[in-house]
Order: sequence, then C-alpha cells, then structure tokens
Amino acid sequence: MDKPEPIYAGRKKSMLIPYYFFLPAGLVLIAIVIFPLAYSFVVSLMDTKLVQPGVPQFVGFKNFIRAFKDKNFLTSMCNTLLFVAVVVIAEFIIGMFLALFSTVKIPGIGVLRTTLIIPTILAPVVVGLIWRYMLFKGHGVLSYFLYLLNLEPETGILGNVIWARIAIYLTDIWEWSGFMALIFLAGILSIPKDLYEAARVDGASSFYIFRRITLPILKPTILIAVIIRTMDAFCVYDIVYALTRGGPGMVTTTVSYQIYRTTIRYGELGYGASLAWILMIVIVIISIAYIKIAYREEKI
Repeated sequence: MDKPEPIYAGRKKSMLIPYYFFLPAGLVLIAIVIFPLAYSFVVSLMDTKLVQPGVPQFVGFKNFIRAFKDKNFLTSMCNTLLFVAVVVIAEFIIGMFLALFSTVKIPGIGVLRTTLIIPTILAPVVVGLIWRYMLFKGHGVLSYFLYLLNLEPETGILGNVIWARIAIYLTDIWEWSGFMALIFLAGILSIPKDLYEAARVDGASSFYIFRRITLPILKPTILIAVIIRTMDAFCVYDIVYALTRGGPGMVTTTVSYQIYRTTIRYGELGYGASLAWILMIVIVIISIAYIKIAYREEKI
C-alpha cells in the first residue's frame, strides 16, 4: 500500500504556484532590462570603439574618471541639471493650475481635458520639428512675430545662446504640462468632496483649502508625477536633436545628446556606456532625494 503524501508537501507545492506565474515576466525582465544593464556596465569598463575592430581592452574605471575630466561632459551635465530644474518646476506649476481649472464646472471643460493630452501623445521628434519650423528665422510664425516686435536676434532664435535655451525649455513645457495636469486632475477628483464641503462650512478660503487639504492629500500623486518627469527630462534627446543639434556651441547639449554624439558619431562605445551609467546614478540619487524630502517627517 502506497504511503500518503505528507500534508506539508502539498502546501509547499501550492506556495510555488505564484512563482510559476511570475516566471515568464521574470524572464522578460532579465532579457530586456537586467541583461542590457549588466552588458552596458561591462562595456563601460572596456576601451571599445566602433572604428577599431578587435578584442576590446579592459581599462577598469578609467572611462568614469575620464568623464569627470571631460569639459564637454561636465558642460552637458550642467545644461541638463538647469534644463531639468526649469522644466519640472514650470510643468508642475502649469500642470497644477490646469488641473485645478479643469475641476471648474463650465461648458466645454471636457474638451479642455481632452486637449491636454494631445501634445503628450505626439512623438518628441515631431514636437521638436513643429517648434523648429515655428522658430525658423524668416519663415516661422513665432519668428515673424518677434521680428515685428523687433525682438528677433540677428542670428535667429535657434542661433542665439539665450533664445536657444528658452526654445528648448518652452518646447518641453508645452509637450508635458498637460501630462502633469492629467495626473494631478486624477488625484484631485479622487479626493472626497465631503472634506471640501466641511471646510467651506467652516469658512475656509480657497487658498486655505488648497494648502491644507488638496496639497497634503496629493503628495503621493505629486511625488510620482515629479519623479517621472525628472527621469524623463534627464534623458531628453529628441527635441534637442530636432531643434538645435546641441547648439549653438554646446549651449543646449544635454547628457543624452552627448552620449549619442560620443557613441554613434565618434564610435566610443565604452566611454559612452560609462556616461550612461553616470547619468543613471544621478537620476537614482535625485529620485531618492525626492522621496526623502517628501516623507522627511515619516519613517520610510
């Protein structure tokens, strides 16, 4: 007579069922995320160049050390930090204003909510080309209005140091403010209306309600939106390529564009991979700082 299977053995098998379901997703994660990351780190430790066939030489962390001595990389990092600071703050303010305005019950407000997403669903290269044609000297709509106001520089908007920066900032703000607004709007609409009604009965002003009710409840939503936009802004490449190609000089060159220039144009795969890893580390540090600042009064 066969021995009955122990009860704990059946329990052990049932405990493994969730891992079987996770296995396909885990394999995909390894294939498209973990393996490329590991491979890029290995490449960053090599002197790998497209123009020099043969076995790459192991150089350790020399590429990382070189990055902090590279004036072009340091300039692009400063440009990127300034870009991220300006666009994220502007998109937060504009997005919050649009979200609050979208909660007002007026005719046509549904159309406004729909139009907020239109710039976001466009490809960044398309957005960059649209703004390039609008700003092109002698032909663009915005360029023409600046010419009428006697504000257009002689070199054109995209050829001027200050105006080129402003053009990059405005393009990104125009594209992503609606995205921020929709995230904030979703958070605002999820807040119980009883809180607002009770505050109005107590005689609270609109600003007080916003500061004491809306903002504290929206803190997790704001944190997610800001982190997403910060990560994406650090990786900006498309609109820079479409608008200015990093010029004039290196005024609008971001780290992502510098990585493209290093790897694709100059063929330095090892050095380009090290720049990408430095950028990723900076993004992770800033994201952790966001979370620490947002929840500094709580244990996380």
